[in-house]
Amino acid sequence: MRIFYDGEDLEKEAGHIAKKLQDVFKFDSLVLHVNLEGVFSKLDFSDNSYLYDRDSFLEFMSNLNKNFRGKSLVITPKDLYLGKQSGRDWFLGCLSQNNFVISTARIKMKDNKMPDKNIMEVTREKYLKRLETITIHEIGHDSIVHPDHYRFFFRENEFEEADYLGLHCPDERCIMFAGIDINNPPRENGSLFFFDSNRENMGYVDKAGLDITIENMYPSLFCKKCLKQIKLSDQYSIK
Repeated sequence: MRIFYDGEDLEKEAGHIAKKLQDVFKFDSLVLHVNLEGVFSKLDFSDNSYLYDRDSFLEFMSNLNKNFRGKSLVITPKDLYLGKQSGRDWFLGCLSQNNFVISTARIKMKDNKMPDKNIMEVTREKYLKRLETITIHEIGHDSIVHPDHYRFFFRENEFEEADYLGLHCPDERCIMFAGIDINNPPRENGSLFFFDSNRENMGYVDKAGLDITIENMYPSLFCKKCLKQIKLSDQYSIK
C-alpha cells in the first residue's frame, strides 16, 4: 500500500499508520507526501471545509500513481463533505475504487467539533488511536469477504429519510461495528438502527460512536467471524 500524507504536519501520522497496518494485516507500506490543493472544491462552512468530488479525486490519484495498480491511502487535514449540508455531510473516511481517504479534521477534539487552528483537546495517544481505528475499519470494508453484516441506518429526527451507513458487523466489540460520530448522538437527536441480513429483525443502538468502539474493542480488534473472513488482495502489496 502507498500511504500519502497531505501537508507536512501529517508525516508522523502516516508513519504511525504504516506500522499499525503492518502489525494488523502484515503488509508493508510506502509513505509519500502529496499536495491535494485544487483537488476538492472549497465550501464556505469553515476555512477548512471541502466538497469531496469522487471523480476529481480518482483522476488525481490515477495521475499520481501512474502505473501503480495497488491500494493507496491518503491522510488529509481537510474537513471533507459528501454533500453541501453544513454539519451533516462530513465524513471521517471512505473508499473510492482503490483509494482510501481519511480526514483528521474532526478527531482532535472531545467531540466532532472543528478545532480552532491546530488545537488538540485529546491526548495524542487518543488522537492516533482514533486515526488507526478509522483506517483499519475502512480497510475491513474492503477486505472482509462474504460478511454476515447488517444494514445500518441513521435518521436525524428533523429529517424524514434515514441515511444508509452500509454493511457493518452487529458485534458491538468489533472494529467493524457501525458508528455515526465520535460520540453517538442522543436518541432525542436521532436514531442509529439496523436490519439483520434477512431484513426480518430491526434493532436500535443507544451506545455507539468511535470512542465507545475503541473503549470496548476486542484485543484482536475484529470479532472472530470477521477475523476469519479477512482476505487481502495482492493490491495491498507496494510492488
